[in-house]
Amino acid sequence: PSFSHSSSRYSGFPCKIRLLSLHISVACGHNTIMMKTLFKNFCKCGLIGWCMEIIFTALHCLQKRDMRLIGQTSLWMFPIYGSACVISPLFRFLKNKPFYLRGSIYAVCIFVVEYLSGHFLMGHKLCPWNYERSRWHIRKVVRLDYFPNWFLAGLLFEKLLTQEKSP
Repeated sequence: PSFSHSSSRYSGFPCKIRLLSLHISVACGHNTIMMKTLFKNFCKCGLIGWCMEIIFTALHCLQKRDMRLIGQTSLWMFPIYGSACVISPLFRFLKNKPFYLRGSIYAVCIFVVEYLSGHFLMGHKLCPWNYERSRWHIRKVVRLDYFPNWFLAGLLFEKLLTQEKSP
């Protein structure tokens, strides 16, 4: 058999390889952009979460009249807060829903992540929080009375992750 490009059996073969190669490179380029965006959003959510937690824990000092306002967090919290970036597809799905529904759904999602991560860390004696003193706790790792906090945090993450890029 002849392997020339003019043979009917192999006509267009190099062209198909080039198209497949172009498709793969475009797909890989798209995946690279998606991974960079996901990583950027992961870091953004992790840092914002840390800041929110430091401010929140510092404000608890006001109840004790401790004007040093010492806030604290844990390194374990960065990936936990950072994981908020994976619900960004949910933001697009809910964009036309009322804010109270969106915020409630985000709060429930945050409760699930808080429960799973807290349960995992507690099992390894690494959990930086323990809510057993609260009457509204679930297995020491979730506080139902924090619903308004997570409601607002979810809406904040939504706002930060769906902002239009300025030129």
